[in-house]
Amino acid sequence: MAILEHTLAAQEPLPPKAALAQIRKLGLRTPVEAVSMVRRDRNAR
Repeated sequence: MAILEHTLAAQEPLPPKAALAQIRKLGLRTPVEAVSMVRRDRNAR
């Protein structure tokens, strides 16, 4: 996650679709448990 934050912070803010395209271009992958972590954080708001 830190790599992603560092990479995206060095650029102008991207629309969500462009950010997703950049992530896919970099070949970043997350483990399955990442989905539950994101949903837990989202639902806590």
